[in-house]
Amino acid sequence: CIIVTDIKKVYSSTHEQVAFAHNSLGSVYLDLGIHDSAIYHQQQYLSIIKKVYGPNHKETASTHFWLGRAYRDSGEHDSAKYHFEKS
Repeated sequence: CIIVTDIKKVYSSTHEQVAFAHNSLGSVYLDLGIHDSAIYHQQQYLSIIKKVYGPNHKETASTHFWLGRAYRDSGEHDSAKYHFEKS
């Protein structure tokens, strides 16, 4: 994705700004019903946020919720359940 690539030129790949770009893109894709892309970007966001804030932070929980929605909407109910339980 061009946006994330450009941000990575300025920040490290695990910087919060890169994470926020993934989160924004994931939200847009979820709204558009493009579930695979939404899941990809939310997973990238979750990976960075867990490193920045830890697994028990509210932002980590929120990301699990949004991943749960994306998986639910895509019909992947086991993955949705996992992320909803983590949130």
